[in-house]
Amino acid sequence: MKTNNPANEFLSLSPDEFCFTVADALRSRKRVQLRRQDALTPAAVLFCVEHDDDDGYHLILTERSTRVENHRGQVSFPGGRMDIRDPTPVACALRESYEEIGLVPRDVEPLGLFDDYPTITFFAVTPVIGLVRGRKAYSAEENEVARILRIPFEYFISGHGFETTISNWQGYKYQMVAYNHEEARIWGFTAMLIHRFINEVFGIRRASFDAGNDLWLEQFL
Repeated sequence: MKTNNPANEFLSLSPDEFCFTVADALRSRKRVQLRRQDALTPAAVLFCVEHDDDDGYHLILTERSTRVENHRGQVSFPGGRMDIRDPTPVACALRESYEEIGLVPRDVEPLGLFDDYPTITFFAVTPVIGLVRGRKAYSAEENEVARILRIPFEYFISGHGFETTISNWQGYKYQMVAYNHEEARIWGFTAMLIHRFINEVFGIRRASFDAGNDLWLEQFL
């Protein structure tokens, strides 16, 4: 989907058109898969896109509580590490989303998998792209989630509050992106995932991700 104004075209898609467009784009591209995962814990997140007839497309995100072991207070998609109950990343993402925000698995239409990424906390994360039709009554699991955020997708695809830098962590160079929304600063893996999804699936090139700037990722490929 590459047009002169892809942002506006995306926002005007019906839910059925969205599903077809995203699923087709995911099938048509080569997904980044990590080959060296010995030091990483498998995990999955739900890239949760909600569509409501009254106010369009939103991303459903969480602010992690201060009680969790990793990423306290950060904004993230629902998700977590895979366990023996999870035969696939999709199963993991749906289970974790139900546990964290009360999103019933049958309300999610999985559309495909996006690129794996190794976080600096040593998780190998597989993003599951999913559509939720209609506004849901989410419920935060207070031990894991401080609050649930519902942010218009238009904010991200229009590039509001967007910034990118090259950072270093323990000798590894990597590209960091962030979105400075009025409700929260979204950075790290979550911001990078949103940015790369918009770049790769909808062809909206804004400071395109350069794997050559990510030596952290490169060591696991």
